Amino acid sequence: MRSDKKSLMIRFSVTISTDKDDYLLFVIDYNTDTINPDNEGVYMMQIMKLADRNNQPSWQERLCAGIYIQNNSHIPIRNRHP
Repeated sequence: MRSDKKSLMIRFSVTISTDKDDYLLFVIDYNTDTINPDNEGVYMMQIMKLADRNNQPSWQERLCAGIYIQNNSHIPIRNRHP
């Protein structure tokens, strides 16, 4: 018996270097999800200082929908709207 339901999760990380610091951007994307179509697309995006990478729990423990910015990373966030 063959099921037509499938879910394809793609995980990747990118190192971003600036003149201020180095950061790690981690993304989970569901390329296909016929089991739960609401998950399809970018599911999770996290950014943290690269130096803090080894102090974080595994990606499975951090798994959450949405955008996560490490609390103690002191990443400058600027509000572009007045």
